[in-house]
Amino acid sequence: MKSKLASTVIVALVISSLVVGCGPTPAPTAVPPTEAPTQAPAPTEAAAPTEAPQVYTVGYSVIVEHPALQGGLKGIMAALEEAGFVEGENLVFEIQNAQGDVANAHNIAEKFVADQVDLIIGHTTPSAQAAVQVAKGTDIPVVFFGISDPLGAGLVESVDEPSGTNVTGEWGPIPVEELFELYAEIKPDMKKVGVLYNASEANSVSIVERSKKIADEKGYEWVEVTVASSADVKTAAESLVGKVDTIVIPQDNTVVSALDAVLKVSQDNKIPVFPMSPPEVEAGAVATLASDNFNDGVITGELVVRILLGEDPGTITPITPTKYNVYVNLDAAEKMGVTVPQAVLDRAVEVYGEEAAAGPEPGKTYTVGYSVIVSHPSLEASQKGIMDALAEAGFVEGENLVFEVQNAQGEVTNAHNIAEKFVADKVDVILGMTTPCAQAIVQAAKDTDIPVVFLAITDPVGAGLVESLDKPSGTNVTGFYTPGALPESFDLYAEIMPDMKKIGTIYNSAEDNAVAEVEESKEIVTERGYEWIEATVTSTADVKTAAESLVGKADAIVIVHDNTVVSAIDAVVKVGEDNKIPVFPMDPDSVERGAIAALSGDPYTEGTWMGELVVRVLLGEDPGTITPIKPTEFNLYVNPKAAERMGITVPQAVIDRAFKVYE
Repeated sequence: MKSKLASTVIVALVISSLVVGCGPTPAPTAVPPTEAPTQAPAPTEAAAPTEAPQVYTVGYSVIVEHPALQGGLKGIMAALEEAGFVEGENLVFEIQNAQGDVANAHNIAEKFVADQVDLIIGHTTPSAQAAVQVAKGTDIPVVFFGISDPLGAGLVESVDEPSGTNVTGEWGPIPVEELFELYAEIKPDMKKVGVLYNASEANSVSIVERSKKIADEKGYEWVEVTVASSADVKTAAESLVGKVDTIVIPQDNTVVSALDAVLKVSQDNKIPVFPMSPPEVEAGAVATLASDNFNDGVITGELVVRILLGEDPGTITPITPTKYNVYVNLDAAEKMGVTVPQAVLDRAVEVYGEEAAAGPEPGKTYTVGYSVIVSHPSLEASQKGIMDALAEAGFVEGENLVFEVQNAQGEVTNAHNIAEKFVADKVDVILGMTTPCAQAIVQAAKDTDIPVVFLAITDPVGAGLVESLDKPSGTNVTGFYTPGALPESFDLYAEIMPDMKKIGTIYNSAEDNAVAEVEESKEIVTERGYEWIEATVTSTADVKTAAESLVGKADAIVIVHDNTVVSAIDAVVKVGEDNKIPVFPMDPDSVERGAIAALSGDPYTEGTWMGELVVRVLLGEDPGTITPIKPTEFNLYVNPKAAERMGITVPQAVIDRAFKVYE
């Protein structure tokens, strides 16, 4: 890929109010309490804060995941951090993916409103519509992002003035006429234009209607095919073969999430594909004219900062990108039977595949598929560690790395579908975080040459991932496993609660990881003379009821490394506080969220070790020759105030040797 960032800007839009430069600058006292204002001069007098820093909670909802949306999210996070909102310090940034389901988008919005978050970001039209609808009548600010038609989507009544409500946002009017001029410049014999879109995505419908009008005006035949899900996209693309000479992909999240299927059909049939956002060009489409997704995220993040610092969203006019750039993929054009004119290349800011066309490619874009069964803080910290280790080794997302994150939302069936997708996509390596995802991937990738790296697995042998932990697998599988320090953990629990007699536990019997730990825990507590009481769940929705079922039966609750339960730990903590039943987890983030104490490795540090293992595989080392690795140390995490709320006191000796004490 060649960058030409100093190239001429094709389209420039002047907007009435910009966040950067023209927006109000918050006073230093309004900056989040844990950070000084970025690049601000040092004050002549400063007093140390006397109160605990405020923690801001932002709920982020997206309809699906694909590179364009991930680039925008990365920009938001960068802007927040630049302004002093640091995740894990004074910011909780909760990401929820609706997995393409509008009903899920509404459920996510309802959860954010019920949680009384400080602000909701609705990225993509369905998620923004759900957030605006659910938060109507509340004082929770809603910021829409990545919307091409906020009016048509019913988000605001005008894009030229403030809404007067709790809603504002960033919207990107698609330069449809200029796009068709670009397409015609690259393919001057274009006559029949096909389009694929999901008719339930209001954003897409608006773009398609505008595109059809332009196509009609220019004398092109317009052929539409609709889809209901990503599973329909390949068949829809095939239906256009023989009917069109060009395919246009609007900013439709359903179609973009299955773009590879469209590209395959197009390459096989020499039909050029023109999208409307840059990541699809990098992925293998021919060319587009668009704003930069990361920069769009940055200006949206700056808008979020203004609101978190107290500005009323109802007084902020929705903002738009300030420029549009040309992106071209020479390899894609060649595969689809067209030649990109030099005049187009000269004004492009990004030209993908240029080195490959000129000779041996000095670099390579690596694609990593990452699957996780659910999201919770420990897993997210490990993921960050992985990404940092990859970046440290030179694998930079957005430059030479595509890191596709897929969340199975607690469903084993989803985990299998994700694994099959990664295998079909022929990614360079697949990461299975948590046992169900690792099992699905090992099964799907069996007899392929795609390396598989399992992560955060308690019992890889019991889970059927490898035959031994003491030698290489000899297959395409290796990984990082995390055997719990179980005997030592129960020593700790007894030290904190010496009168403990009846121990309850909650786990998902479908998680082999959890079953293995529960069986080992039961053996330990039985040997020590404790009564052991089990309650099983099938989803996070069951956790609160399961915890309540232990009231009156157990005098302590132990939570093993069970992703279903840990992702709903707040419900267990609430039951523990209300009934004075101490809750002891086996991960540090649950301690931070209100459980009492844990003996555990640090999730972020473990993530960096996982990332270093992935680097070895990406650089060509055979996973079948790498013995699975494990943590080398465990740390003590304690929350004395949580213990107090649950009716016990943590001994000073425990606090003194703790690695981290949460207050």
